[in-house]
Amino acid sequence: MTTRTKLSKEDFLKRLKANTAQSKTSSATYLPKFKEGETRLRILPSVGDMEPAMFWSIVGKHYNLPGGNAEICRDITTMGEYPCPICEIQRELYRGSDEEKDLAGQIYASRKIYFNVVARPNGDPKSYEGPYVMEAGKTIADGLFALFENSEYGYIADPTYERVTDGDQQFEEGGIDVIINRSGTGRLDTRYEVNPARYGSPLAPSEEAINEILEKARDLTPYVMTGDPEVDREKSADALIVVETYEHLLQKYSMIGDSVEEPEPEPEVEETVVEDAAKNEIQERLRARRRRS
Repeated sequence: MTTRTKLSKEDFLKRLKANTAQSKTSSATYLPKFKEGETRLRILPSVGDMEPAMFWSIVGKHYNLPGGNAEICRDITTMGEYPCPICEIQRELYRGSDEEKDLAGQIYASRKIYFNVVARPNGDPKSYEGPYVMEAGKTIADGLFALFENSEYGYIADPTYERVTDGDQQFEEGGIDVIINRSGTGRLDTRYEVNPARYGSPLAPSEEAINEILEKARDLTPYVMTGDPEVDREKSADALIVVETYEHLLQKYSMIGDSVEEPEPEPEVEETVVEDAAKNEIQERLRARRRRS
């Protein structure tokens, strides 16, 4: 059995009600929001420590926390491997008054799928900007995964492209761009459609340019802080997705209450599948794809 500190709903709620600031996130490496019309992109393959078959990362993020902060959700981002104190307090608030339920909805963790991409200015497959990190919501992610799973298009994140001749037949091998079409401008009438480009193309005009893009792309592997200052300082320095420790979040938001005992986790024989109603169908599909790879 291990012991960890339980959340103090009363103190967290008091700070949450006093919240006036708005959370802000640096967008220096992020793809700008889609404008109306078509946006042509190229999905990049895995880089760094990312698994070859998973060139994306699931990221959960809590917004509107005390102080206007936003925090990476430990539970969603680690696919249920680590508990999240903010999720726990959020579920507790949902069991409270109408006001508490409303506050719980404000801090509910949103789910995004992160991809490395380059943008094609003016839809030109020979030009590129980036690389950027794209935060894809459910509609766009569903469209992309449908393409990934369609053998007709092959490995669309392949940075190379060539036409192969076999006797009288010609084949295309390599990657392909995707086109995301946005219609509508309001929150309720905005729609996204994801389609493959008509023809394949290389990521960039030369091997040198391709290598330069891939070197600049971000490793999307989440780094989970260990609590060891020296280790964390070194390994989190270049990480885009940093998952804070349970204890750090408790202290940061003064959610310190009573201690509760937890059973030690059993040794894993295979990848753990978490039965949690909060997990959406994208995450389940990713787990299945990961097991097949």
